[in-house]
Amino acid sequence: MNNQGNNSISSEVERVSRRMAFRFALFLGLVVIVGWPLVWFASLRNEIHTVLAAVNSALSNLVVLGDTFQINAFLDSLKTGGIMDDYVLRDIRTGLWITSSLSDPTEILHPGFSFSHGSLAWVSAQSVNQGTQAIAELTLRRVIPFSSLLAGPLVFAVLWFPIDRLIRLQLRRFSKRLVTPIQEFSSALQRIDALGESEIESVRRLNLEFRELSEVQESFCSMFDVVRIAEQRERELQTENKLGKLARQVAHDVRSPLAALKMAVGHLESSPALAAEIIRSATDRITSIARDLTERKESTLSHLPVSRP
Repeated sequence: MNNQGNNSISSEVERVSRRMAFRFALFLGLVVIVGWPLVWFASLRNEIHTVLAAVNSALSNLVVLGDTFQINAFLDSLKTGGIMDDYVLRDIRTGLWITSSLSDPTEILHPGFSFSHGSLAWVSAQSVNQGTQAIAELTLRRVIPFSSLLAGPLVFAVLWFPIDRLIRLQLRRFSKRLVTPIQEFSSALQRIDALGESEIESVRRLNLEFRELSEVQESFCSMFDVVRIAEQRERELQTENKLGKLARQVAHDVRSPLAALKMAVGHLESSPALAAEIIRSATDRITSIARDLTERKESTLSHLPVSRP
């Protein structure tokens, strides 16, 4: 009996499918976890720059007029609308603070990311121009909620299981399409081993989808035909050899009574009684040989290999 491996192709494909599904889901999760904050920050920065550009012309007139009340009302309306969380407006010409929503405006003087008061924020600054002259600098701070940063990872955490199941399902369908013809081919070969070479036709009838399996199928059938022809020729040679031995044995047994008959011919005239006795003895001997051949028919000829068509 042939040695069989411990693992089947289907179990190996299933194991690889689970590993690939996990790795793909993990890679997708890392992309979401890293990419989501970057995209969110880029969107927030663009939004703040758009706000700065939009309020530039309005603030420039108010700064020139020195109308601090209108400036505060305008900036407070932006803060109330959720466009910004804090602001600082500084006169570039004098270096003095025009207005600020903070008690200490210096804490948002540095544009970029900042972490203060337990929150992450994005700070951006832009000059307020009157014509070609920069007259003031507006600095905005927009607090970044941690819930927004965690939205992507949380959504992915919820979708992890269905994503993993979907990937495994697709890989399992592919593996089934690959493994099924291999299992059919293996079953056909096992039937040959169990039921005999007549089952070779079941191997020939297999419609294997993949070219490599079809080539293996054709090679196996061709090899099987060559082996069967060789075995048939070997059986024929064995039959011819046994028949030759039997013929030589019969010829040897018949030779003695034939010699006696020839001798009896020479005594027919001189001694008819002796000739008759010799002929009778030779006839009995030939009859005995014929009877012996008849008795050995079942025991000898029946054991000769029969050539299959």
